[in-house]
Amino acid sequence: MRPSKTEAKNLQMRETRFDLNQLARVAADSVGAGQYISIKKYPDGMFNKTFLMTMDNGQEVVSKVPNPNAGVPHFTTASEVATMDFARKVLDTPVPQVYLWNSQAESHPVGAEFIIMDKVKSVPLSQVWGTTKLPQKLKVLLAITRIQKKWLSVSFSHYGSLYYAGDVQQYSNSSYYVKDGNTIESSGFTIGPIIARDWLDGARSKLLDINRGPYPDNPENITGIIDWQSYPAFLDWDGLEPETLDLISTYGLIFLAHRMYEDGEAHFQSLLVDLKDSWASLPSVTSNTPSPFDFSQADIERIKLDSDAAVAGTDLVLEAKESLGDLWPDKGFIEHAQYDDCKAALDNVKCQILEQLAETEEEKAEYKRYWPFD
Repeated sequence: MRPSKTEAKNLQMRETRFDLNQLARVAADSVGAGQYISIKKYPDGMFNKTFLMTMDNGQEVVSKVPNPNAGVPHFTTASEVATMDFARKVLDTPVPQVYLWNSQAESHPVGAEFIIMDKVKSVPLSQVWGTTKLPQKLKVLLAITRIQKKWLSVSFSHYGSLYYAGDVQQYSNSSYYVKDGNTIESSGFTIGPIIARDWLDGARSKLLDINRGPYPDNPENITGIIDWQSYPAFLDWDGLEPETLDLISTYGLIFLAHRMYEDGEAHFQSLLVDLKDSWASLPSVTSNTPSPFDFSQADIERIKLDSDAAVAGTDLVLEAKESLGDLWPDKGFIEHAQYDDCKAALDNVKCQILEQLAETEEEKAEYKRYWPFD
């Protein structure tokens, strides 16, 4: 069966070509080994190809190569390495040591960006949490709290992502951090452009030519919330009806515009129709300002059908998610050990949907064609 357009696109975003043998040789050199003796590929994650490499001196290292969907070339790898190093050295956090890394794919014999790091000697917490006794769970939570306390002991002069000073343009001569009340300058670290996923997903990195920092201040920072006694939390009160209730649909449209890739065109067009109906009542609209939107009756009927179908589809996904529980493939990803169980559960959901909704053979074929989990 040929992959769908969506599947082909997702596969392309996770396809990275590089020289694996060269990567293994570089990994061996990074830890002073003569050569590598084995390579084990870990199950694919969302954003990286990861390998466990064993050397002739018995040392094991993890080598990670980012996929095209991991983020902005150079910046994502450079920031990840600097952040890990900062966490180890400054925040005293148990983070794997990075032995070698490269953020310039074209200039390296491996042919890709990569990070070579120490292997953590333990098991994932998720594998043992269910059988861990309460006293041990409390110890784990306290350990996590102590780590978080260390993180909160540091603040930065700018808002952005963390890098080594030599890996990004110096946007300011005053980039520094404060730890336990002491200002640390010329530390080798600096704040550079933001590479958080919220700024990159949904083609934002290609379509939006915007300033991604660093920012010297944050005008939207909440410095304090006062007058707590005026709102009894136990009442779970939704508050008074806002005076600007007529503007809420307009605000929703503005908020949705930058989330087009998540929420879909059908919802967006439905809000445009609603906005056209309430255009004359908007505070800033004068009587001579016509609505910029014009829909025929056929357009309105089509948009309503599309919107209703989108809502029904969302409801179906939520029902499937609830029925699968921990087996739900969040963002299309599932743990390797749960793959077969997840596929079987999704096949059951598919059969239920076909039985409940498909009234003809043509509809059955259409549902099967667009089923996203085959």
